[in-house]
Amino acid sequence: MARIPTSRFSFYLKIIKRFAPYLLSRLKVLADALDIRDFLMIGGLGLLCYGLYGYDPRLSYCTGGVFLMIIGYLMRGK
Repeated sequence: MARIPTSRFSFYLKIIKRFAPYLLSRLKVLADALDIRDFLMIGGLGLLCYGLYGYDPRLSYCTGGVFLMIIGYLMRGK
């Protein structure tokens, strides 16, 4: 079994420790910006388009595009 040299492992550990606060702060900003409704909306739209794709691919792309345009128009004021 190949072993990783200790010096290389400590180098990567230092990089991780240095960038961990930055990554955690970015994840916190992302978590504060998103809501459960966003995931439910995107997930529902994806499932709708996937289900229609089995029936007719053109229908699924058109339906998904129309729903995304409607959502975009409704979110203009926010």
